[in-house]
Amino acid sequence: MVEPKANQALFLTVSEVAERYNVSVDSIWRWKREGSFPAGVRLGKGCTRWRLRDLEVHESTLQACFSWRFDGLPEGFGVSDLNSNVTTARNG
Repeated sequence: MVEPKANQALFLTVSEVAERYNVSVDSIWRWKREGSFPAGVRLGKGCTRWRLRDLEVHESTLQACFSWRFDGLPEGFGVSDLNSNVTTARNG
């Protein structure tokens, strides 16, 4: 008998999925309707679950987006300082 991988058999409720993405339950259902989110597995009437593995595969296709907001740089802090900090952060 072939054993399932640890995360392959895990199922999440819509509330757990919403918490994972820090969005509302309505957002999960909307994304699913729009086709921009993995389909859930219907286990019965009113019982839909998502495989953790399906969510992980979906996440691997998403682009990361970071937004910084600057109301102004502190006095004495120039753009070159900002660039060196970003370079340092990227290079670890």
